Amino acid sequence: MSISTGTAKTLKQPRMDLNSCVGQLGAVVGVYTMGDSAVARKILETGQTNDAKSVQLGAAAVAREQRVTFRKGPYLVRIVAYQTAPDGPPALPALAHGVEAKL
Repeated sequence: MSISTGTAKTLKQPRMDLNSCVGQLGAVVGVYTMGDSAVARKILETGQTNDAKSVQLGAAAVAREQRVTFRKGPYLVRIVAYQTAPDGPPALPALAHGVEAKL
């Protein structure tokens, strides 16, 4: 995938791409390094939909039922849960905060 905005560089391969289990959560995490934070912001804003809600994570973040996308500096992070515990989604925010702390 290639994205260009002004002086932006193209979207690069994920810096970290892993399958992770936190509690009863199975998820895929993609961490992408952008040319700068403006590119990460533009991509996050462009990908927002009406069903997304803002959450406090990184510089900006949006969440949907089983997905969290956030930016921090030049990083754009997408986490998609493919298996969740029946007792709720708290593991997804916990995983997102853990990834944020490692950036």
